[in-house]
Amino acid sequence: MYQRATSVVLRRVAGEVLLVPVAGALADLQRVFALDEVGAAIWEHLDGPRTVAQIRDALLDRFEVAADELERDLGQFLEELRSAELILPAETG
Repeated sequence: MYQRATSVVLRRVAGEVLLVPVAGALADLQRVFALDEVGAAIWEHLDGPRTVAQIRDALLDRFEVAADELERDLGQFLEELRSAELILPAETG
């Protein structure tokens, strides 16, 4: 499970969906991420404690894509977000 980093916000600017770091060392315009429709949908689903499988299932209901392709792409995208410190492992408790 993952959660959004608190130092990142989503902004919609001129038809683009952007992830913008707003605090600390992350607050750097070089680190702004543009999201496509699927990326924005994934970000929406990182709003609470959801498993990767739950996110995958929600996306399968919304987009026409093969499950294996979605699972692979979702894993890669989450890893990119994690590497950029835009998401963190979710706290469970």
